[in-house]
Amino acid sequence: MHRVSVSSRQQSTAIPGRKMGGFVGLQIFGPNRLRHIYSEVWHPLGSSHLAHDDGGTVQRTSAHVCATEATVVGVEDALEFTPELSHGEKAISLMVALGICGSVYMLTKPMTNSPVYACGMAVLCGCVLFITYAYQIEKKYRVLKRPATELGGTNSKWMAVDAVKLHVTVEGLPDKSKACIRHAFHCLHGFGSHTFSYSMIQKKLAEDLSALVSAHDFCGFGLSQRPRDGKYYSMRFHGEAGLDIIEQLLADQVNGDATAMPAVKKILVGHSMGASAVAEALIHDEDERIAGVVLIAPAIVCGWTTPATKKKSQSRKDGIINEFLLFIDSMFETEDALNSSSSSVGSKGGKHAGKMVGDFLRVFMSLLRALLAEFINVIFRVARPILQVAIHPLVFPRQFWSSGLSQAVRKLKIQASMDWKRYVDGYRMPVLVENWEEGLMRFVSARITARNGLLHELRRVLHPENTMLQAERLRDACKKRNVPVLIVHGSDDGLVPVGNSHRLVECLPHASMVTLDCGHCPHEEMPQEFIKVVEQFVRSKL
Repeated sequence: MHRVSVSSRQQSTAIPGRKMGGFVGLQIFGPNRLRHIYSEVWHPLGSSHLAHDDGGTVQRTSAHVCATEATVVGVEDALEFTPELSHGEKAISLMVALGICGSVYMLTKPMTNSPVYACGMAVLCGCVLFITYAYQIEKKYRVLKRPATELGGTNSKWMAVDAVKLHVTVEGLPDKSKACIRHAFHCLHGFGSHTFSYSMIQKKLAEDLSALVSAHDFCGFGLSQRPRDGKYYSMRFHGEAGLDIIEQLLADQVNGDATAMPAVKKILVGHSMGASAVAEALIHDEDERIAGVVLIAPAIVCGWTTPATKKKSQSRKDGIINEFLLFIDSMFETEDALNSSSSSVGSKGGKHAGKMVGDFLRVFMSLLRALLAEFINVIFRVARPILQVAIHPLVFPRQFWSSGLSQAVRKLKIQASMDWKRYVDGYRMPVLVENWEEGLMRFVSARITARNGLLHELRRVLHPENTMLQAERLRDACKKRNVPVLIVHGSDDGLVPVGNSHRLVECLPHASMVTLDCGHCPHEEMPQEFIKVVEQFVRSKL
C-alpha cells in the first residue's frame, strides 16, 4: 500500500491589468453526447504575461507565446499551431552548416580530390543542416509547453502516491450529508491514452450506480508526473495506486476516520495495457481489497493452449516476445511433449538430453534478450536529445493521432456522439505538457528494462516456477480470492485479437465475457451499451 496525499487543482493568482480565465476541462453534459472537451479560455500563472513596449508591439515574456510572436490564448490554438521557419532562420541554418563543414574541410583537406571525401562532406553538411533546422523547430514547439496544472479539468485532482503526483479525475463524490457510496470504480487507461479515455462514461456510470468513479494518468502519459525512477512506470505500481486512490478519496469523505468508513466494494477497470495493471493489482492483493474486475480488450497474453490444462510448475513466459520460449519448452521440457515423441527419443537418456538442450536454449535466449534490452536502453539514453527533437514533428500533428485512432476505433461510432476533431484533440492535449516527450521515453525505457533486464532474466532462469504467464497468475489469484471478472471486447478489434479474450475467459474462474459491435475501445465507441453491461455485472455479481 502506498502513501497518498491529495492536492486540488492549482489556484491561479490575479495579475494586475489582466483578465483571468479558468480552464473548464473535460465535462459531460449528457449520456448521449460529449458536448465539450475543453474551453478555449487560458489563464496564465505566476508572472507569465505579455508586455507591450512604447511602440505597441508585443514582447515575448512568457513561455506561452508562439515563435511567430503571436499569442497562444487557448489550448485549441496551441493544438492548431504549425511551426514554420522564416527565411532568416533558414539562412542561419544554412550558414551554420556551411561554416562547420568549411572548418572541417580546412582542417582535413586531402592532398588530392577524393569522391569518398566529397561524399563524406556532403553527408556532414546535410546532417548539420538537419540538426540546426530541427533545433529551431523544436524551440517553436517548446514555447507551447505549459505546466500540467493548467491543463486539468474541473474534476481534476493531483494526488501524491508514494511521492509521485498523479493526475486523477473524479466523479460521484457526494456531499458528506448525502447517502454513502456503495461501489467505487477506478479506471486505468491503455498505452498512449490518458483519463480522457474514460470521460465518456465516468459521470454517467457514477450517476447510474451512485458510485465513486475515478481514473488516473500513468506516469509518462497525460498530466501525471514523469519521475526518473523506473519503478513508477511498472504495471503493479499503477494497479495498486488505483486502490490507494480509492481509499484516500473515501477517507476524505469521513474526515480520515477509518472506523467511520462504510463498506465500499472496490472495482478496478482496465483497458488494454491498463488491464495488465489491474491484473497485477489483483495478483498481489493479499489484503483482498478488490471486489471485482472489469477488463476492456485486455492486453493479457493467453497462451496457445488454455493454461488450466497445464501443470503449474511448467514455465510460461510473460509477453508476446516470449512465445518462442513457450514453443521451446513444449519441445524439450514438457513431459507431455516428451511422451508424445518417445518413439523418436526412446530412452530416459534421450529425454534427459532433450531437457538439457531445452535448458541451454532457454538460458541462451534469456541472456540474449537481456543484452538486447540493455542495448536498446543505452541507445535511448545516448540518443535521447535527438529522439526528443524527432518526436515533436512526428507526434504533434493531428494527422498522426487521427491515423492511429482510426486503426483502433470505428470512426463512425465516435462521430455518432462527438466531433472527430475534438475526439482526436482530446487524446492530443497532453503533448502540450512540459517534458511530455521525456516522460514517454522514460516509460518505454523502464518497461523494456523491467521486463527484459539482466536481473529479471536471471530470476526467470533460476526460478522458472515464478515465471508463469500473467494469465496463469491471474487465474490463480481469481480462484484463491473468488473475484468475479467481466471481459468486454470489441468484435472488430484490430489491435488485441478478440480470440485472446475468448481464451482468457475460459482460463479464468468466475469470468464472463461480452462482445460489442465495435473496435478496440468499447467504452468510447459504445458508452451507453458499455455502461449497461457494467451495471448488469455489478448488480448480479457484486
